[in-house]
Amino acid sequence: MSPNSNTKQIKHNQRTWFNLFNLTIFSAYFYAFMEWVFFVTKPSSLSILTPLDTGTVLFITGGAVALPLVDILVLLFLLSRLVRNAKWRSLLLVAGKLVPALMLTVTALIMLDNFT
Repeated sequence: MSPNSNTKQIKHNQRTWFNLFNLTIFSAYFYAFMEWVFFVTKPSSLSILTPLDTGTVLFITGGAVALPLVDILVLLFLLSRLVRNAKWRSLLLVAGKLVPALMLTVTALIMLDNFT
């Protein structure tokens, strides 16, 4: 493998991790939004809040869901930067891909449960 090819591979991996972070944050906020829609449209404790307060609940909840997921991704990313073995790096990347996949799976299950 040439040095130029190695540099391209590193940039590709960094871009992949960056995309994983974005996808994880968006999937956490999507999950929070789906739950928020369910609670806002039904009589619940959110019914007594102002629209600004219900919006605040949405953003705080999304952040609270995203934070542990991003922490897991940061740990996996740092491990992938420390490991020199390409096989282990690819395994850590696959583990990183499981984080947003799990969040989107939970969201699909919640949507199925809430809207049936």
